[in-house]
Order: sequence, then C-alpha cells, then structure tokens
Amino acid sequence: MAELVERLMNLAPDGVSPAPDKTVDPVHSQITTHEWYSVNVEVLYGPRTVAEVKTFWQMNTAQQAEYDAIVALAPTGTTTVARLGRLEYIHRVHAVFMLGRGLKPPGYSTPAEIRARLGI
Repeated sequence: MAELVERLMNLAPDGVSPAPDKTVDPVHSQITTHEWYSVNVEVLYGPRTVAEVKTFWQMNTAQQAEYDAIVALAPTGTTTVARLGRLEYIHRVHAVFMLGRGLKPPGYSTPAEIRARLGI
C-alpha cells in the first residue's frame, strides 16, 4: 500500500481508520487537499520543488513513489499551453481528492477507487 492517497483522504495506512495526529505520527498524518493543491501550484510556478514537497510532508519511500506516479501523469513542457495543461491537471487531482475526503460519492469512497480515478 502506497499510503499517500490515504493521507490525502485523511485515513490511516489501513485505508479505514482516521489518520493519526501529526504530533503522533507525522509520516502518516493527513495532508489536506487544499495544502496539496497549493503546494503543487507552487511546484508548477516556483519556487517549490518536488524534493522540497516530499521532505516537508515527511513522505516515506512508498508515498514518494505514489507522488511521483501522480506527477508523471501531468502534461510536460515549458510553453504557456503546457503550463496551463499542468494547472488543469492539478485542478483535476484536487477535485478527485476533495470528493474522496468528505462527500465520498460512489467511485470516490476508497483509496483503490481514488487511485483508479487518478490512473495510478
């Protein structure tokens, strides 16, 4: 289990229990979807890097691999169109995680369903 999706859904690594508090277990504590969105916009436009994001959220190896899988699906390139495509992708990922955190409609209620929606 990669665990990053679970953190973004505010779940413990078991995919069912609530995520632990940051002071108890920072590697498995929740990452809010708004923080996720904001940091990834900063990675897109600067000044943040993917390495800084991984360090800041104290991602373990499995979480880093899942983050890399999500980032790998984003459009690439340096043109304005490419950057807008990445921003659109970040919006889509944000929307999927928002649905997986609170409302959890059909297709967004488990970590496996979220991974399927993201294509990872």
